Amino acid sequence: TSAPAAGAKSAAPAAASTPAPPAAAKNVTISLSDEFRCRGEQLFRAILTEDQVRAYTQSECKIDAKTGGEFSMFGGNITGVFKEVVPHTKITQAWRMKHWPAGHFSDVTMTLTEKGDMTTLELKQTGVPEADGESVKGGWSRNQWERMKGILGFGAGMPNLGF
Repeated sequence: TSAPAAGAKSAAPAAASTPAPPAAAKNVTISLSDEFRCRGEQLFRAILTEDQVRAYTQSECKIDAKTGGEFSMFGGNITGVFKEVVPHTKITQAWRMKHWPAGHFSDVTMTLTEKGDMTTLELKQTGVPEADGESVKGGWSRNQWERMKGILGFGAGMPNLGF
């Protein structure tokens, strides 16, 4: 065998010293449901109105509540775009956390179903990086829904305080 030409690099040593690329991160799906003591229209407004969101999250937000409009919550830690806004019944979003890889968005669908004086909110979120699955799931309940119930008066009864 002949030696490589001057300036040519052998592939084997470079491959041996380069770590393998990390495996693609696994994504999870979050499915949640909760009841609110309010009309569907009231809950819809609470999710999409800056003043109300600011009140129950106690943080800065920007919300352009229309298809194609952008949103930013919790001081920019959650951002995204509204993919569909159907008055009082459905909201879909491309949703991401600030620390996720550039360009990675999860898909959120919120469906509101009014029954008497109660409205059920069903949420399905796909494409959440597995490492953030539990914190995202808990964030919906703790940082939004439970606060919405307490601050806006949408509570369906005594909250589950965990004891």
